[in-house]
Amino acid sequence: MTKPRQAMPGPAAPAPGRDEIAARLWAAVLRLAHGLRAPAERHDLTPSRLTTLGVLPAHGPLRVGDLAHGTGIGMPSTSRLVDILVTAELVGRRPKAASTRGNSRGSSSRSATSS
Repeated sequence: MTKPRQAMPGPAAPAPGRDEIAARLWAAVLRLAHGLRAPAERHDLTPSRLTTLGVLPAHGPLRVGDLAHGTGIGMPSTSRLVDILVTAELVGRRPKAASTRGNSRGSSSRSATSS
């Protein structure tokens, strides 16, 4: 039985330089970013909305203030953000449990929960 002949290696192609590797990597990152962003944009999911949707399942129901702290988004913006996500039926809101401190004015603080 004869051994298959191996092809003789030709001249080696020069290794790509740093600039070429960086350019290829940058192009790949841009393609990935676009591929990840396109579906989110179709559903009107901004980066802050995606961040919020990622935080809630990991931490469970959170008060809006805790969600703001966890996402690094300001409290008023987080409250509006949760309203938008509730309207889109992506998260739910539930009233805050009654305080044991005897708050004479009703509390309007609510928790956001993942749907």
